[in-house]
Amino acid sequence: MVLSRLTELRLTYLYELMHLWKEKEGFQNLRILHVVGCPKLKSYLVTSSVCFQNLMTLQVEGCDGIIKLVTHSTAKSLVQLREMRIGNCERIAEIVEGSDGDRHEVKDEIIFPKLNLLELTRLSNLESFCSSGNHTFGFPSLATVVVEDCPKMKVFSKGGLNTPMLHKVQRYWDREADFIWEGSLNSTIQKLFKEWNRVEEMQNSVEDQGIPSTSNTQVSSSFEGVFFISSSEVQGF
Repeated sequence: MVLSRLTELRLTYLYELMHLWKEKEGFQNLRILHVVGCPKLKSYLVTSSVCFQNLMTLQVEGCDGIIKLVTHSTAKSLVQLREMRIGNCERIAEIVEGSDGDRHEVKDEIIFPKLNLLELTRLSNLESFCSSGNHTFGFPSLATVVVEDCPKMKVFSKGGLNTPMLHKVQRYWDREADFIWEGSLNSTIQKLFKEWNRVEEMQNSVEDQGIPSTSNTQVSSSFEGVFFISSSEVQGF
């Protein structure tokens, strides 16, 4: 099957696309996945049976139907992931869906051994990377984190968290000099949450007098060796 040999897949502005794929197999060799402007994708980016053991770059933008990016089982397969960029997804509440279980059970460990860059930008309903306390997360290579305009994000993860290479969090993706650090990633997110709350209170006060705001979007491209789809007619994939 040709699709099983793909190493790069870009899906842009497919307004009727509801599913990426439903089969367990199909894209096991995929290294780069960009999904931009696909607002009808349902609940998850992929089903729980999908594994991304070779994926190195993941970008998801403008997919308002997604509520949780991946399940914990899919997250465990992301052992080669270097970069994750998630932005402008209006309904997304968490990146990794946690499993239910007894809080006194041994914590399930999820490690992203090679993830170096994590960007979470303009996610108005994001509450955490993972809301379940049943998982601990390890990011041994994570050095750059950008968290911009995520006003509902109170904590990064409720389980254990290890980020030995991380010493700052950028507030804006395009301003490397603007960063914050409170000793740990969870403490830093909590600090940002308090700041966002103060800003929101000020904005609500000012809105009574009437002042607007703006936002921006990003476009992707394709080249040789890349599978590129852009159409408003696609119903599923």
